[in-house]
Amino acid sequence: MACGALLGATVFLVAMFPGALPAMSASIVALDQQSHRGIYALSLHDAASASGITDVGGEMYYEWSETCTGWRVNQRVTMELAHSEGNAQTLTLLFSAFEAGDGSLFDFTMQQAADGIVTERMSGRATVDDAGVGAVQFDEPAGARLVLPPLTLFPSRYAALMLEQAHAGQTTFAAPVFDGSSAETTYSVVAFFGGQEEALSLHSGQPEPLWPVHMGYFPDNKMTSEPDFEIGVRMFENGIAQAFLIDYGSFAVNATLIEYEAIPAPHCAD
Repeated sequence: MACGALLGATVFLVAMFPGALPAMSASIVALDQQSHRGIYALSLHDAASASGITDVGGEMYYEWSETCTGWRVNQRVTMELAHSEGNAQTLTLLFSAFEAGDGSLFDFTMQQAADGIVTERMSGRATVDDAGVGAVQFDEPAGARLVLPPLTLFPSRYAALMLEQAHAGQTTFAAPVFDGSSAETTYSVVAFFGGQEEALSLHSGQPEPLWPVHMGYFPDNKMTSEPDFEIGVRMFENGIAQAFLIDYGSFAVNATLIEYEAIPAPHCAD
């Protein structure tokens, strides 16, 4: 599998689940929000024999921080693949983004590499106006431009609204999302919520409510009933993900939170 196809889903993990929620409404504001950094351990969940993959290792580091005007994400992923032929491959992803608090702006940069050789770079700025009309102007690839579907959301806003729907007892939420992982398409992200559960939280050390969420990512530039990939997540009430299951079709990867550190909130003028 190509590096871009394999690591593209991991951009969604941090960009869409930064671990704290933007203040989108009174119900979201009431939730405990916390800037933080964390590490997820990667491991193989299962694999079809045709995939040729026998093991997965590595980790995903992220840092999510609230600013006085929005939210900033920094991410580094190292995914180590073992193949049935006996060879190994190391894929890496570097990603950073800033999302304006009013949902109008998303600045991003991404670099992917396979065994130390850069395979893709992408950077640019996405904007959405008050009427929900938006576009992306790319610095890399140079000159590229992408018109966004009406009412496209950026990742933190999508995560906030999704969790708000789960908190309100809804069972599904869907919207077009641009997250900086593709110069060719946005994704229609469809989320299905399971019933509320309770689990021990690594960040608080106490039992806290969480929701199992299953999401399908459907490319908006294709007429298809099959998602490009699927992600399952166990998400605490404040948006911090306990664990992910990333399904690429021929194999699936677990991402489990193993380290967590809170970051102090910024001091902003009223």
